[in-house]
This record gives sequence, C-alpha cells and structure tokens, in this order.
Amino acid sequence: MSGKFRKCSVIVALSFCFTAGLFAAGASKLPPKPEFQVNGFRLLTADKNQIIGLRFKGMGDWLMHKKAYSTAIKYYENATQYLPNEADIFFNLGEIYFREGVYNLAEKYYKIATAKYMLPENAGKTKERYYMSLIMRAISLKLKGDVMEAEQMTMDIDKLEMEIQSKYPGAYTKLKLLYNEVWGKYGKEAKF
Repeated sequence: MSGKFRKCSVIVALSFCFTAGLFAAGASKLPPKPEFQVNGFRLLTADKNQIIGLRFKGMGDWLMHKKAYSTAIKYYENATQYLPNEADIFFNLGEIYFREGVYNLAEKYYKIATAKYMLPENAGKTKERYYMSLIMRAISLKLKGDVMEAEQMTMDIDKLEMEIQSKYPGAYTKLKLLYNEVWGKYGKEAKF
C-alpha cells in the first residue's frame, strides 16, 4: 500500500468512528420513532401482520404489472385482511376489475378506495389517486348502467376540475380522455 492511500484509509476510518460515536451518543437522547410510512401509508408499528400484508400487496402489485389479474386479486384480497385501511389495495382491485370489464366490482372497490384515501393512515399519499378513484368510480357507474348516480358524481367532480387540472395535469389529461370516451359512446360528452 502506498503511503497516501494508507493515510487516507486511516483518516476515513477515524472519521467514521468519530461520526458513529456522535450518532450513537445522540441517538440515545432521541425519542423512539413511533411510526413509519410505506408508499405513503402510515404504519404505527411494524408488527408481523402488517409486514405480511405488505408482502401480499407487493406480490399483488407485481402480478398486476404482469397482467396476471386473477392471481393478483387473490394476493390483494389477502392483503386487505392484514392492511384493511391501505387505500391503494382497493384502488388496484378496482383497476383490475375495470380492465376486466366487471364494472360492478370495479365501482365497489373504487368507492372503498375513495373512503380509505381520506383516512389519516393514507395522509402521506398524493391526492391524485383520490381524484382518480372518484373519476373511475363515476365511469364504472356509467358502464354498469347506474346513469343517475354516475351523473351526480360527474357534477361533484366538475366542481373539483380546476384543482385537479392545476395540481395533476398529467392525470387530468389521461382521465379527461377516458372520461369523454366513455360518455361519448353513450351519446353525451362529459363536461369534465
């Protein structure tokens, strides 16, 4: 080893030990962290059941990405047993059923997701998914034939249009196209 390299190694090692010692001394004075977040979902503890739920959700996410929808549904349903307030699980179930054309179940899961996004556990998530669940629920209602409720939701969503467009322009454009396509097939273009 060259002399310069040895000196640098010693300096790095000493600085690491000094920093680790300061961290250890300061860490004992810090209060314990009572919670943590995974993808914006707040967990108060990292108990065994929540970890199992996260594993089921992770497998469901991977399977959904691979378009293995029937298997993904099973994993998501298991995840709901362990993480009953995790909104993304219900949103993803709505997405799967929507893609498969089972609009009554898609609407059911989008409705659950919309309610779950309002819970404190999901406060770390972006509102974009909340808005998407509202819009996808309205579309699912329309496609399953519940026109009156779909149109009522459309009026409620129209009131949020400016906020959605200004804060989530990419989602706004995508959802507007889908929204107008669905309503256009039925002879009426949506305002949204």
